[in-house]
Formats: sequence, structure tokens, C-alpha cells
Amino acid sequence: MAENTPYGTNSSNHVVKRLGKSKLELKRRTLFDENADFKKIFTEFKEANVDGLLLLSVANAQLIKIVEAYREVKATFPIVGVAALAKSEVLKALGEKANGLYIITDVVPGEHERYNLFHKSFVEMHGKNPDPLMTPFVYDAARLIGEAIKNITGRPNRESIRDGLLKVN
Repeated sequence: MAENTPYGTNSSNHVVKRLGKSKLELKRRTLFDENADFKKIFTEFKEANVDGLLLLSVANAQLIKIVEAYREVKATFPIVGVAALAKSEVLKALGEKANGLYIITDVVPGEHERYNLFHKSFVEMHGKNPDPLMTPFVYDAARLIGEAIKNITGRPNRESIRDGLLKVN
């Protein structure tokens, strides 16, 4: 299930292609727009006895509507979703409704020493917890760009930064 946007369609196409090479069966592919009736969609999913739902490229506001509709129709199949499901504002808006969702992410707070050091420093500096998913990526990107710039002789420009990034290990 993905938004009917170029990004959502491309993500969905990629997953469909990969599923064709696996033992998993795609029962239904759903692309939706901003006016989608998610309660109707989930009722149809329940009636089709789907085994689970994979959410791809979905904006925060739509994620909230999707999960709320899922809970309203009392669907029981698992939802596996994008990392945006774990964003602070999504979790705050969903409250208890977020329990039981599965999230695909590269960052697991508390599991990596570098993240733990970053988290501690962030809290000391800002007096609050960082967004658990987006902030570490921004931190890593800034750190890598800083490393690339440190190794540049002369005044940095787009090309020298790009070339410097290729040398960062």
C-alpha cells in the first residue's frame, strides 16, 4: 500500500518486482490518494483474509489516518511500515494505537554505541530526546560532510566536497 505519487508508485513497483522473485504472494496492490477511504480499504483487506500489510512511502498525516482506520475496523493482520511510523509526531498523535505495528528502519535507539553517544550529547545540549529516526541520519550526514571538508586543500566548493565524500571511510 503506497501513496499514488511517482515516489509511491516507484517504491511499489520495486517491491512487486522483488516479490516476484520470492515465495511471497501479493494478494493486492493498493495505491491511494489523499481522499482515500481507509476504513473501506481495510474492510476489503479483512474480507480478503490478507496475511499482512506493507506500507510504503506514506506521509505522516496519511499514516495517522491509516492506523486509525485500521484500529476502527478492528483489523488483526500485521502492518509493517516505513520508519516514519516511529517519528515522534506520528507516535504522539497515535498514542496507544501505535502499539503492535512493525517498523522497518536502520536505526534502533540504544543498540549502537555511536547513537548512544549522540543521544546523550543531544539531550545535554537541547534538554529533550532527539527524533529517534531522522536526527541520527542528519547527524551522520553532517559528520561525513565535515570529514570531507577537513581533507580539502583550499576553499571548499561543490565538486571538492563531493570528491572529499568519496574518500571518507
